Amino acid sequence: MEIIEKKPKAVFGALAVHGRFRNSRILRLTTKGDKLNMVSIKDVAKEAGVSATTVSAVVNGLDCVKPSTRERVLEAIDRLGYIPNVSARELVTRKKQNIGLITMTYDRYESRRHSKDGSEDIFYTEYILKIAECLENMGYGLLLENFYYESGSKRLPKLIVQKRVDGVIVVGSLYTKEFIKLLRKYIPAVVALGCPSEFSDYVRNDYTESVTLPIRYLIANGHRRIAYASGDSLTSAYHYKLLGYQMALEEAGIPYREDYVFESKYLATEGYCVARKIMELPEETRPTAVMFASDIIAAGAYQYFYENRIRIPDEISVVGYENLPISCLLCPPLTSVDWHKDRMSEEACNIMLKRLEKSGGEQLGIVIPCNIVERSSVRKIE
Repeated sequence: MEIIEKKPKAVFGALAVHGRFRNSRILRLTTKGDKLNMVSIKDVAKEAGVSATTVSAVVNGLDCVKPSTRERVLEAIDRLGYIPNVSARELVTRKKQNIGLITMTYDRYESRRHSKDGSEDIFYTEYILKIAECLENMGYGLLLENFYYESGSKRLPKLIVQKRVDGVIVVGSLYTKEFIKLLRKYIPAVVALGCPSEFSDYVRNDYTESVTLPIRYLIANGHRRIAYASGDSLTSAYHYKLLGYQMALEEAGIPYREDYVFESKYLATEGYCVARKIMELPEETRPTAVMFASDIIAAGAYQYFYENRIRIPDEISVVGYENLPISCLLCPPLTSVDWHKDRMSEEACNIMLKRLEKSGGEQLGIVIPCNIVERSSVRKIE
């Protein structure tokens, strides 16, 4: 039997972890014009010299096959150019074998508020890459949607409306617990990654400690006049982080000053403005150090200091947050708080897999500790 298809689809890369093909058909592109031949898993097994069950285990990503046998099956698949029949598998397993990743990048958030800054938010890049890698290893595909949620809205991401995913990972503190609760009504497997976690499984940092830690670090280096660019008060983590700043000062007996706290959007241009405001303070009371709630904000401050010949760390010390790749490229390299995004991403995928295997039950979650990555942007005051 032959199937005619004008434009063969790309090879499907993410294979199921738990589903079995059960004699499902696989399409193979031939050299005869546009014709495609139907080839079964039995044909793959014959090519590799193994059983059909073994081939099914390999294509489904199971760990019960010896590495040498797995390699032989994969080589046969590569030679023959097989494409899994995903629709047939879905009928058997009732799973999409896709996980949704829902983000709201800050530039999109700002554009909705009619404030086009031009900055590009790179916050999610590491999450996306690591989650995609982990899910592929688990046999799942990743579908990404950048979704803006307005308070009180009942609108859902298209990934959920169209029933294209088995579960969703929601990333970023721009989302509210109201949104997470809404998602849980329509899809049972929801993992909040850095989001409010009252209504779902979660992976997050201790937001209070994540700011207390770097402020203590600055105090240990002799700084007592410490400014804080706090990020956006609309984000879910804002008040926890501000509390961390206040607690660290109180521990050291340093009075809290409102004029040292600068609310800012998570944009480089905001950091530029914060740096200017700091340098406009009277010299005798001007902060000797500043912590930024994002490396992106800190990068904007670096630009201002550079343009005005203000030396880091000789004239002002700077600490960032998130330990983004950009922190190593700044001059001098930026001391920053590391969230361990790779580990957070891995844990989010592990929790998602557990939830898909067993719905209901107790909430699953983990809090990942942060640490300081010390570089060259902080000086010690004797």
